[in-house]
Parts: sequence; structure tokens; C-alpha cells
Amino acid sequence: MLPMLHSATITPDSDCLHAVLDLLSGIGIDAVTYSLSGGGDSGETELESVHYLGGQDATALPRLPIGFSPDGRPQWLGEYLEGAAADLPEGDWVNNEGGYGTVTFAPTATDPDDRVDIDMTYRPDGDYGDDDDPDDIFEDLDIDLSEAARDPGGSIAAPIIAEFLS
Repeated sequence: MLPMLHSATITPDSDCLHAVLDLLSGIGIDAVTYSLSGGGDSGETELESVHYLGGQDATALPRLPIGFSPDGRPQWLGEYLEGAAADLPEGDWVNNEGGYGTVTFAPTATDPDDRVDIDMTYRPDGDYGDDDDPDDIFEDLDIDLSEAARDPGGSIAAPIIAEFLS
């Protein structure tokens, strides 16, 4: 009989996650990696790779039912793992500045603590990943524009370029 899957918070220790990892091991999957990227008010969880014990790699999981949702719908292996990958990181990788990284499920790991690896980087407040703002290059320039105003025929470009290059 398939287990009843519920929407409770998934942790690396949850019984349901361990049952799914045991299933992955049983069908010969050695590792499943998801990449996560988020910011603003949204995030994306994408299946990056599926590695089998025999050495072959795939870009999709087998379509297997693994249980039922509380409303009686079938729960699929890929759907469950994608949700688990999105829920497992402890920080808020989706909202505001967000974060990015990977969640790897390693069902054949002998140490239970190694069965889920979460490697996330969280952006600091105010870092929206737009470090190349062209207006920022002029912030530290010390140029007296009042001289250019007194000499309308003169060129202000030469002092700006000289200051910028120094």
C-alpha cells in the first residue's frame, strides 16, 4: 500500500523522505540533484541530473506513483522530490534578495546524514545581483562641474575621463 503524503514541512529526517530515498536506491538511482534560484517573490527548482548506480546519467526521473496527496490525487516521484528540494533549505531563498544553490539526494549513502546535501548561498540584503549598474561607476568621481558651467564652450569630458582613469 502506498503511503499517504501530506504537506507537512519536509525535513532531512522525515520518514516520508527516507521512504522515497529508499525507493530511489531500490530502483538503482545513486543521486538526484536539483538547482534552486530565487529572488524577488519567486523561485525556480529545476531537476539538474539523475545518476544511476550503473554510471548512466539522465535528465528525468522515472514517472512512478509514490503515494496519495491529502485530496486523493496520486503523488508522483518527481513531483515529491521537486517539492522536497524547494522546502529543505532553511533560509528564505525565494523572497527579497533570495538565494541559489543545489539540493542533492544521495539515497545510497551509507551515513544517513549524507543522504541529503543542501548547498545554498543567500544574497545579502540589498544585493539583487545587478552589480554592473552603469551609474555606479560615477559615484566616486570628484569633479567640479561649476567650472564647466562658467565655460560653456569648454569640454568637461577630458577631466571626467582623467578622473575616472586615475
